[in-house]
Amino acid sequence: MVELPAPDKITPRNVRAYLNRDDSLYIDIRNYEEYVQGHLRNFELIPFSALIYAYQAETEPNSVQLYGGFPEAPIPVFQESDEVLEKLFPKDKNLFIICRSGNRSAAMVHLLIERGWDKENLYDIGGILDYERNPEYQDLLVSWPMFRSIANYAVQGLTRIER
Repeated sequence: MVELPAPDKITPRNVRAYLNRDDSLYIDIRNYEEYVQGHLRNFELIPFSALIYAYQAETEPNSVQLYGGFPEAPIPVFQESDEVLEKLFPKDKNLFIICRSGNRSAAMVHLLIERGWDKENLYDIGGILDYERNPEYQDLLVSWPMFRSIANYAVQGLTRIER
């Protein structure tokens, strides 16, 4: 298997060469409504804003996000936040992370680094917009434009940290 270059060397121009690896997970962190409108084949959905992070999640009693604060200084909302995060983003895999424009994927990488992930295994591959505009990736794009729905998220069995 081809060794992976440094995370800053994989971009929308060359990421195709690093897809479908057994040692890697491919994660789209947009919300469900964005994902069904178009995503890269074999990228699983883990919604950043709906499940992982919200700026004031630690002070909102009904928040379902795992972290609040800033992505560069995340504040766990639940005692189990790091455990859940590692189940979703395993530390023993290379993680290729995409969003819409690159902002959320960059924030996700910052959050993971701050929570103890090795930055050498984190690949922020930008936004789906870069791939939708590139003819080289048209065969990897999947969309379900007939789906229109609202996703609701809930957290059960986690212990909220009292502040």
